Amino acid sequence: MGGICSTGTSPIILYVILTWSNGEPMLGNNPLAIEAPAAKDRKSFMLDITMSTVAFSKMEIQKMKGHNLPSNKWSVDPHGCPTTD
Repeated sequence: MGGICSTGTSPIILYVILTWSNGEPMLGNNPLAIEAPAAKDRKSFMLDITMSTVAFSKMEIQKMKGHNLPSNKWSVDPHGCPTTD
C-alpha cells in the first residue's frame, strides 16, 4: 500500500514567477509526502518535501538574533528582488 499526504496553508510565499502574481503571495509552504512500496528485495520510494527553500521559523530566529539572512536566496522583497534582511 502506498500513500500521499499533504496539507494546505495560506499563501505566504512569493512564487518565482512574480510577473504573473503582481508581487502577491501565491504559494503556501505546503508539505508533501509520498510513499510507494517496492518488490520484496527492493527499497520503497519515499519523498518528503516542502515548497520553500527554508523554514520560516529559521528566518524568524535569524531576525530575533539580529542577524541578516545567510543567503540572498532565502527571501525576496515585495518587488521580487533577493534580500538578506
